[in-house]
Amino acid sequence: LREMDAPVLAGRKMALISILRAGNGLLDGMLELIPSARVGFVGLYRDEETLKPVQYYFKVPDNLDERLTILVDPILATGNSSVAAVDLIKN
Repeated sequence: LREMDAPVLAGRKMALISILRAGNGLLDGMLELIPSARVGFVGLYRDEETLKPVQYYFKVPDNLDERLTILVDPILATGNSSVAAVDLIKN
Protein backbone atom coordinates (compact mmCIF):
# COMPACT_ATOMS: atom_id res chain seq x y z
CA LEU A 1 0.00 0.00 0.00
CA ARG A 2 1.14 3.49 -0.79
CA GLU A 3 -0.01 7.02 -0.20
CA MET A 4 -1.80 8.67 -3.09
CA ASP A 5 -3.74 11.74 -3.98
CA ALA A 6 -7.36 11.01 -4.84
CA PRO A 7 -10.16 13.34 -5.81
CA VAL A 8 -12.85 14.16 -3.27
CA LEU A 9 -16.36 13.87 -4.64
CA ALA A 10 -18.81 16.72 -4.15
CA GLY A 11 -21.58 14.79 -2.45
CA ARG A 12 -24.07 17.34 -1.21
CA LYS A 13 -26.92 15.14 -2.36
CA MET A 14 -25.45 11.78 -1.36
CA ALA A 15 -26.14 9.40 1.49
CA LEU A 16 -24.13 6.50 2.85
CA ILE A 17 -26.17 3.85 4.65
CA SER A 18 -24.20 1.36 6.74
CA ILE A 19 -25.61 -2.07 7.51
CA LEU A 20 -24.63 -2.57 11.14
CA ARG A 21 -22.04 -3.54 12.16
CA ALA A 22 -19.95 -4.83 9.29
CA GLY A 23 -20.59 -1.76 7.13
CA ASN A 24 -19.01 0.52 9.71
CA GLY A 25 -15.57 -0.82 8.77
CA LEU A 26 -15.95 0.76 5.31
CA LEU A 27 -17.74 3.91 6.39
CA ASP A 28 -14.72 6.02 7.37
CA GLY A 29 -13.01 5.38 4.04
CA MET A 30 -16.17 6.26 2.14
CA LEU A 31 -16.51 9.49 4.14
CA GLU A 32 -12.95 10.44 3.20
CA LEU A 33 -14.02 10.26 -0.45
CA ILE A 34 -17.43 11.87 0.08
CA PRO A 35 -17.08 14.04 3.22
CA SER A 36 -20.35 15.90 2.74
CA ALA A 37 -22.48 12.77 2.39
CA ARG A 38 -25.19 12.21 4.97
CA VAL A 39 -24.89 8.98 6.99
CA GLY A 40 -27.52 6.50 8.09
CA PHE A 41 -27.62 3.08 9.73
CA VAL A 42 -29.74 -0.05 9.32
CA GLY A 43 -29.48 -2.79 11.93
CA LEU A 44 -30.48 -6.30 10.87
CA TYR A 45 -30.03 -9.78 12.27
CA ARG A 46 -31.07 -13.16 10.91
CA ASP A 47 -33.90 -15.00 12.67
CA GLU A 48 -32.52 -18.46 13.42
CA GLU A 49 -35.85 -20.22 12.74
CA THR A 50 -37.01 -18.48 9.57
CA LEU A 51 -33.54 -17.38 8.36
CA LYS A 52 -35.10 -14.06 7.36
CA PRO A 53 -33.60 -10.67 8.25
CA VAL A 54 -35.17 -8.85 11.21
CA GLN A 55 -34.80 -5.09 11.62
CA TYR A 56 -33.69 -3.84 15.04
CA TYR A 57 -32.47 -0.34 14.16
CA PHE A 58 -33.26 2.18 11.41
CA LYS A 59 -31.97 5.74 11.29
CA VAL A 60 -31.43 7.35 7.90
CA PRO A 61 -31.21 10.95 6.64
CA ASP A 62 -34.32 12.80 5.56
CA ASN A 63 -35.27 13.04 1.88
CA LEU A 64 -33.51 9.87 0.76
CA ASP A 65 -35.60 9.93 -2.41
CA GLU A 66 -33.67 13.07 -3.42
CA ARG A 67 -30.22 11.59 -2.70
CA LEU A 68 -27.94 9.16 -4.45
CA THR A 69 -27.67 6.44 -1.80
CA ILE A 70 -24.81 4.00 -1.38
CA LEU A 71 -25.40 0.99 0.83
CA VAL A 72 -22.19 0.14 2.71
CA ASP A 73 -21.83 -3.55 3.59
CA PRO A 74 -18.78 -5.76 2.98
CA ILE A 75 -20.59 -9.02 3.69
CA LEU A 76 -22.67 -10.53 0.92
CA ALA A 77 -23.45 -14.22 1.34
CA THR A 78 -27.03 -14.88 0.32
CA GLY A 79 -27.79 -11.19 -0.14
CA ASN A 80 -30.89 -11.37 2.07
CA SER A 81 -29.72 -8.62 4.44
CA SER A 82 -28.81 -6.31 1.58
CA VAL A 83 -32.16 -6.87 -0.11
CA ALA A 84 -33.97 -6.22 3.19
CA ALA A 85 -31.98 -3.01 3.73
CA VAL A 86 -32.79 -1.76 0.24
CA ASP A 87 -36.49 -2.51 0.81
CA LEU A 88 -36.41 -0.58 4.11
CA ILE A 89 -34.71 2.41 2.52
CA LYS A 90 -37.08 2.51 -0.46
CA ASN A 91 -40.14 2.54 1.80
